[in-house]
Order: sequence, then C-alpha cells, then structure tokens
Amino acid sequence: PNQVMGVFDARWLEPLARVLGQLGSQHVMIVHADDGMDEISISSPTQVAELNNGRVECYRIRPEDFGLACADSAALAVTSAEESLQMIRRVLDNNPGPARDIVQLNAGAAIYVAGLVDSLQEGVARAAEVIASGAARDKLQALIDCSNQL
Repeated sequence: PNQVMGVFDARWLEPLARVLGQLGSQHVMIVHADDGMDEISISSPTQVAELNNGRVECYRIRPEDFGLACADSAALAVTSAEESLQMIRRVLDNNPGPARDIVQLNAGAAIYVAGLVDSLQEGVARAAEVIASGAARDKLQALIDCSNQL
C-alpha cells in the first residue's frame, strides 16, 4: 500500500497514482525526472504525483530542495557489475557525491511514504543519517551473510 514507483513517461504520473489509489494503496509517490530517469534524479527536476489519504497532488522537486547539489547523471554510469558494487560500497561508506545523493533522495522518499517521517524533507534527512551511521552498510552485510548461508 506504500511505495515509490518510477515511470518512463510523465504522462503516466497522475493516472497511475489514481489507479493505485483505487486498488487500495495508501501513500505512494509516482516519479519521473525531466532528464528521463524513472526515479528521483540529481541532474534535473523530478515530477511527482503523490497519493496520500485518497488525494493526488502533483508537484516538482529538485535536489537543491534538500540541500543536495545538482549533478550530471553521467557520474552514476558504470560499465560492469564490479564497478556497480564499488559505487554501492562507496555510498554505504558515506562518501559524498552524486551516487550518495541519489540514494538519499530515493531512500528518503521510501522512508516518507512508509510513514516513518512526516515529510519528504525529513525522509531524505533520515536516509542521510542511516547511511552516515553505517546502519545501511551493516544491513547490506547482513543480507550478504544470510544469502551465503543458503
């Protein structure tokens, strides 16, 4: 009932939010970035259709709204699984930069729609705290340990 979902085309933002509401969703954010990303972007404004308590509100957000720098999404490009893993580990080790920022934005949205905080701003701040504390890195390690036992 609570989720963040990206769409490939902005024309689907509001219709999808309304359909999810009809299907019983409680709090969702449907997102599409102006740069074409189907998630909250660090390189352009992102359009949002937010369903909350049966109402859909449409608005735009920018990384700067959360104290994060706008950055070229090319900084997120990787060419292999190994590079991807290295980038993830740098994010979870709290290394500043575009990768950490985009994770904070999208994790913050998930924290917000899950009802753990009262605003998207608070969600992004909470995501930053979880990354900085090492809790996110520890959770990844616990998942790795668990999957290696199977």
